[in-house]
Amino acid sequence: MTYHSFFQILSNSTFVNTIYRLSFLLLILWGSGCTNNRIDSVEMADKQERISYLESTEKGIQLYFHQTPFFIKGATSFSNVTSLKEFGGNCLRIWDTDSTMSDLDEAQDNQIAVLLVLNILSERQGMDYTNREWILQQRERIASDVKKYRDHPALMMWSLGNELDLDYQDMSVWQELDTLSRLVRSIDPRRLITTSIMPRRNTILYLKKYCPELDIIGINSFGFAPDVEHLMGGPRGWNKAYFLSEWGPKGYWEVYQTDWEAAYEATSSEKIAFMNQVYQKHIETQVAQCMGSFVFFWGYKQERTHTWFSFFDEEGAPSDLAHTMKALWSGEDRRDPTFEISSITLNGISGDHSIYVQPGEPISADLRVVHQHLSPITGTWEIRKEGHYRGINGGDQEPDTSPITDLIKVADDESCQFSAPVEEGAYRLFYTVRDSSGSFGTANKCFFVMQTDS
Repeated sequence: MTYHSFFQILSNSTFVNTIYRLSFLLLILWGSGCTNNRIDSVEMADKQERISYLESTEKGIQLYFHQTPFFIKGATSFSNVTSLKEFGGNCLRIWDTDSTMSDLDEAQDNQIAVLLVLNILSERQGMDYTNREWILQQRERIASDVKKYRDHPALMMWSLGNELDLDYQDMSVWQELDTLSRLVRSIDPRRLITTSIMPRRNTILYLKKYCPELDIIGINSFGFAPDVEHLMGGPRGWNKAYFLSEWGPKGYWEVYQTDWEAAYEATSSEKIAFMNQVYQKHIETQVAQCMGSFVFFWGYKQERTHTWFSFFDEEGAPSDLAHTMKALWSGEDRRDPTFEISSITLNGISGDHSIYVQPGEPISADLRVVHQHLSPITGTWEIRKEGHYRGINGGDQEPDTSPITDLIKVADDESCQFSAPVEEGAYRLFYTVRDSSGSFGTANKCFFVMQTDS
């Protein structure tokens, strides 16, 4: 019988479960007393026994994994281990799911290290850090997960939650994070412990004060990525090792919006120009303190649009962004996008303008594409209704929006003619260009259908 199965049986009995909870509480309070409810740190394992550790060198801080110097060339995803290996990545950041063990096994087969994000609940997810019972239940769950995966050789680092500083009020979350760090350390002293936060000075100060057990921290940076080294350095900075736990194109919260609060999305070639700058100037050269990065998102993800962060399409074909990371990770000289795509012009209107049209109005759209290779290209167009995102934040799951059929009248690789939808509301016109290799680039344009008296 597995530990997980045994735990499920225990949970079915109210009496036995109560005894189990009391025993667990006594275990985590043992040695520290009931006054502060903290867990004593166990002595770190000898260096030869550690799976991952940090060491100071003449050039700065060096990360080691299985006794070998390691620079994180990673991606955040739910899986996609094989494709990450094929594109030159070496580390996967995943959340604790039912498939974690199979993901770890696949990572080991492909010589990919894993940063495993343990599910520490945040206030915005409904966690109450004044509720003692909930806190103890979470500690039980975290202890169970650590015991379940601690012996896997692909596991490089534990991450305690993600963005606990997003939309929170209760400062006691940081003391509890320290308690959980000590709990994880007591079960597995051989691995580094981290957490991922937003790029906020106050959060860094809180971690320095309340969470001394953390070895290294991750910064979810995106458009802030060029400024991370300044945030982390100086007397008020972290001054220890860090990595970019999520980065990529500028986020929808960091760009201009239309009158109706739809974010303007960059073309894939504009995204690549920004990512090239970030990686070359602010990641691979910051070796004194930066241990590497995890690009977001290594797969397909609907977040404001289906193209904003997706490095692959819904069928698994790699985008120009994925090929850019392959070049960056390998150090290839050519890091230009395969497709240079201009922004879409609607009825002669270009740039970041709020465009209003009448229901059923005929609209012309065009752009320019420069293909870096000689193979033929194919451009396709589609229209999707803008989603409703109030109350959705921090990467929460969003409903996918399907293309609206029968609106495109005439289309070719660089232009199209279509009729505006008859239903009033916000929409986007999406463009995708592909070459014979399957690589693709994207662009889109926002517009609003509004009934007027004219």
